[in-house]
Amino acid sequence: MRTFILLLSVIFFTQTVNAQSASKDKKLYSLTIRNVSIEDALIKLANISHIDFAYDSKIELQATVYIDERNQPVDKILKKILSFSNLDYVILSTGTYVITTSPNKSTQYGSLAGYVRDAETGEPLVNATIFIADATGATATNRNGYFNISSLLSGEYQIRATYIGYQSKQSRVVIGPDSEGLTVIELKPKSYMMEPLVVSSNSPVFGFKDKQNGTSYSTIEDNFIGADRNVVRSLKAFPGLSFSAGQQNFNIHGSDSRDHTVKLDGVSIYNSNIAGNTFGIFSPYAIDHISVSKTGFSADVGSSLSGFVDFSHDISDRKESISTLQADPYALNARLEMPFSSDSKLRAMSTIRFSTWGVYEPSELNDTFDQWNQLDPLLQNFIMGSSNDIAHYNSVVQDSDITFYDLHFALNRSGDFSSTKISAYLGKNFIDTRLLSERQNIVSQQPNYVFSEDKSNQNNAMINIEQSGILNARSDYWIKAYYTVSRFENDYRMIGNNTIANDGIDTETAFDYFADLNTLNDISINKNNISEYGLETEFTYNINTKSLLKIGLDPNIVTYDFTLSDLFYFPTTTSKTSYILSSFGQFTHNFNNQTKIQLGARTTYLPEKESFYYEPRFTVEYLTKETGTGYHSIKISTGIYHQFINRFDLASFGPSALVPSYKFWQANDQTTEVPKSYHTALSWSVSTSDAFMLNIETYYKWKPVNWRLNYHELNKPQVLPGNILEDQNSYFSKAEGFAYGGSLSTKFIFEDPKLIIDLTHQINISKERTEDRFNNEMVHSEWSEPYSLSSFINWRVFKNFNTLINLEWTPIRYWAYNKAYYDYLGIHGETIFGSFDLTSPENTTMPYYLRLDAGFNYSMMIGSRIQLETKIDLVNLLDRANPVFYTLSPNLQSVNNITYNRNSRTLPGFTPSLAIEISF
Repeated sequence: MRTFILLLSVIFFTQTVNAQSASKDKKLYSLTIRNVSIEDALIKLANISHIDFAYDSKIELQATVYIDERNQPVDKILKKILSFSNLDYVILSTGTYVITTSPNKSTQYGSLAGYVRDAETGEPLVNATIFIADATGATATNRNGYFNISSLLSGEYQIRATYIGYQSKQSRVVIGPDSEGLTVIELKPKSYMMEPLVVSSNSPVFGFKDKQNGTSYSTIEDNFIGADRNVVRSLKAFPGLSFSAGQQNFNIHGSDSRDHTVKLDGVSIYNSNIAGNTFGIFSPYAIDHISVSKTGFSADVGSSLSGFVDFSHDISDRKESISTLQADPYALNARLEMPFSSDSKLRAMSTIRFSTWGVYEPSELNDTFDQWNQLDPLLQNFIMGSSNDIAHYNSVVQDSDITFYDLHFALNRSGDFSSTKISAYLGKNFIDTRLLSERQNIVSQQPNYVFSEDKSNQNNAMINIEQSGILNARSDYWIKAYYTVSRFENDYRMIGNNTIANDGIDTETAFDYFADLNTLNDISINKNNISEYGLETEFTYNINTKSLLKIGLDPNIVTYDFTLSDLFYFPTTTSKTSYILSSFGQFTHNFNNQTKIQLGARTTYLPEKESFYYEPRFTVEYLTKETGTGYHSIKISTGIYHQFINRFDLASFGPSALVPSYKFWQANDQTTEVPKSYHTALSWSVSTSDAFMLNIETYYKWKPVNWRLNYHELNKPQVLPGNILEDQNSYFSKAEGFAYGGSLSTKFIFEDPKLIIDLTHQINISKERTEDRFNNEMVHSEWSEPYSLSSFINWRVFKNFNTLINLEWTPIRYWAYNKAYYDYLGIHGETIFGSFDLTSPENTTMPYYLRLDAGFNYSMMIGSRIQLETKIDLVNLLDRANPVFYTLSPNLQSVNNITYNRNSRTLPGFTPSLAIEISF
């Protein structure tokens, strides 16, 4: 070791050479150092240059150094190392470099950068909070766990890193003048502070971290109540997101579910539900972080009228292999995660999930499907009967077949300054409901037997490759390439027959006969295929300690085909390839440690339209100093948003259809205007302590351009066989609308007992006007639920046992009737049925929705390697028959005298379940 310590007195009796004098050593050296102390950096420099360094033991040399110098003389490298502190050097006549405190350096400013990681897995912690105790400031980490705090007076500071679910950590750092230091902070998890949380693009820098941070797979499992750990449905518990029981889909800030996109590892998954989200499309054992982009999201997120929900694959940096097996009433799950070797940086994860319906059919779900799999009397009589011939049918034979599976794979290689990730997903779900109904009327012209079948087949696949890394002290990069494809097909058929009943054939034999019958002329086949190739690149550059620039390029190719058959619709088909070329720029400037602005814009070029579309976006944040009521954060966002790939909901007109509508995706063609919306959002967060947090959000959206299916065109009489509606403007209707509202969230965290209480109140008012619907009036949107309340309690009773309680209440819902009534009967002029009026969805509302769930989780170790966990879930403890929508049943009293009864389709009642999980 050539580095040694000399007494200061030796320096004064030795001839010196000024630090600015050139070294006699003309050799050039390369030295890359990241996250080491000045002392270690001097040792490394001494080892490669064979030069002696001397310094007093009292000199502080612990400041972090982060340099990348290539082919430079020793003097320049040394100056760069010492720039991270208030130090200088002199050269003795012997050639020894002596490190001294600089008497000439005036007070200067520097910055602190670094990474926050999970101490056990090494994974970056996204949106973790970094507090500077002596500077009354804070910041948050980005998706790589990276943070940067600028304009810090050079000197020593105490910093504190916090992240919900982890133990806070405080450490000491030294900030050098005009320097950028780098540090790594590793946080240890808190086992009892885990919950399924969301990253919000409109969230403050600190405050309500439980609603803004990603979470691990075990966190989702420990905190969700229900036999199927449906990660999509779990989003309903968080501010700004609501889950509609009637529409069986979730909404972001009052916008239609058609206006947001579900992603997996940043890749769009276009068909993202199974049987109206009865089951989750992704295995929860494959998912880690969930991020949500809400009103006012930034330019780097993308283009969408409402926002994005992005699920990320779960893969850690653990050195040991982990296997998990789980069984619940609906599916079997298996997960394997392993490193390629004990010292390898490569790690792989794979999961498989498949349904068990063919082996075990849960009675409560089977009963629900039987209740839903009924001929809607109003639709059936409209199609088969007349005003003087009203028939009534009873279900005599029913059968449901449900098959779903999904495969997930992820490969991750994480280095100190770069990472590579490869992920893939394959999912399939198939649902077939068949029904034989028998006419009860003695006198009727309608068939004695009616057989109906509703069959849906859906396939999704995705592959994604991405690379990210640090280029130098000021910049990093990210690039990904992906392919995604979704295929959906729905078949509906309805057959009437008198002969079989007259021949005395029993119902079981009749059912088998119809089920095996190939009736191509009577079958309705609706198809939608969409595939996308994409490339995304992103470059981030720290202009100085206060300003950051981010630019990116997102080109993609979208191919889709959309086909409707002619049982209920005029034949419609579209098949096209669209090119979408997008880029963005985003500038962030910190005026100080309390105020930050963000200016961004996206530019998209559509070659088919030969048009450019601009989306400017702006955000300002203000963080208060610590007050008597804690830390406060205020954030205001606004911007313009387009949507270039749109989803349309096609009402299920079949009298026994299982779900109210089916989803179809298309990119805009040259005949339609691109949908557009304006966003404004405000959030205010207060963090009084680690025990109490409050968050208030409010938003407003105006959507001057949007599109809906034109049922008038789709239901036109088929005068000329083979006519096809090809251009979108021939079967689309222009719509406009607005939404406003907000949420109030409070959270209480108690250390003893270990208890979390979370309350969320939401108001979402959403209205829309469609040019060919409801007399062109502005009406509540079909997904509109003006008010909702949810509460969540997580009580860790003792170390291995916790209790969960979840309460949901929605007092009012619009669009009370079967969606087909408004979209099918209404278009045909059938809107008044006795005292029931379908001229507007405002006329009738649904009764309140109320559900109370409880869950009990217990885990134990068997030996040193095996963990056994059992979960008992009690869903809908109140056994309330929550209605999904109303149906009408006609009754012929006399000629031209028809009365109507109102019935309800309801959700399952009390549903207990048991799940067992083994990890080893």
